[in-house]
This record gives sequence, structure tokens and C-alpha cells, in this order.
Amino acid sequence: MDVAGSRLDAARSAVGRLVGRDTDRMDEAACRRAAIESLAENLTDGLTSPLVWYVAAGLPGVVLFKLVSTVDSMIGHKTDRYLRLGWFGARSDDVLNYVPARLTWLLIALTAAVLPGTSGLKALRIGWKQHAVVPGPNPGWSEAAMAGAIRRRLCGPIRLGDDVVTDRWLGDPADPQARSSADYRRARQTVMVASLLAALLAAGLLS
Repeated sequence: MDVAGSRLDAARSAVGRLVGRDTDRMDEAACRRAAIESLAENLTDGLTSPLVWYVAAGLPGVVLFKLVSTVDSMIGHKTDRYLRLGWFGARSDDVLNYVPARLTWLLIALTAAVLPGTSGLKALRIGWKQHAVVPGPNPGWSEAAMAGAIRRRLCGPIRLGDDVVTDRWLGDPADPQARSSADYRRARQTVMVASLLAALLAAGLLS
């Protein structure tokens, strides 16, 4: 196998640990888009939501959120064995992430308004108009905002088994598809600065 093929296989394997979609037919551009989408979604799950629940209810709030989030990650999909418990975990996770997901949209937009090469206005507009493209009530807010912020289109054809889950794109139709390492770095910088801003806001509310 040549170097490019080995690198692509490594990228597919790494992305496969982050997303619940088939990665065996993804090219490098699709792998980078999936990584960017995962970054955006996990800004809510991994940072904004825990901070919101810590500010709202202290340590018990964080424990409750992480418990629900873990249950959703483990059995939040439909199976015969865990249908009722999985459904409860998934819906509870939706409820606990509802407000934080929308705060993350605003955080990304605010961050993109000051970072070079990003657009706060596009983050606001695309997040508002296209959040429903992504299944579920919450993930689309941060993912669509990120597409607008870095001025690149995300998602595109997503396959799960023999089914195409979606073939729609997130972002301004006039923007190019996210495909380069520079696109990923811009998204990563946006997430890092938005994370710092979220932490500072939480500290201010707790002081």
C-alpha cells in the first residue's frame, strides 16, 4: 500500500472512532469534514453543557448530565434489548442539551466575529436557518454554525450501511466544501477560543 493509501486508512480509522457513520468509502476531504463536525458537536456535549449545568446546579448538575450523556452514548440508539431505556436516555440527553446547544451556536458566532478568516454573521445565519438539516434537536446548531463560521460546506453524503442517511450540505451554497487541513485548523481554533470564552463566562457567573 502506498503512503497516501495508508494515510487515508488511518484517517478513516480515526474518524470512525468519532462518528456513527460508515467511513470505509470516505476520501480525505470527507474525513476532515467529519472531524470538523465532531469538533463542533462535542463543543456542546463536552464543554458547554457541563458548564451550563455546573452553573445551574453545581456538582450534582454535572454528575446528572454526565450520567445521562453516558447512557445515551452507550444505549441511546434503538435496539430490541434496550429500546425503552435507550429511548429514555436519548430523550433526556436532548432535554439537557437543549439550551447549551443554542448557547454554543452563539458562542461560535461570537468567536467567529473576532477571529481572522471566519465570519460571525454567517455563523449566526447558517446556524439559524440550517440547524434542522442535521437529525436531532441539538447537534445541528453547532455544526451549522461552524460551517458558517469557517465559510465552508460540511456534511454532504453520509452513509450508514446500505442507506444514505443524508446527502444534504450544511453551509452557504456559494462556499466551497471543507476539504483541507487549513479548514480543520480554522475550525479547531474556533472551538478552542469558544471554549475559553465559555469558561470565562461561567467563571464570571459563579464569582
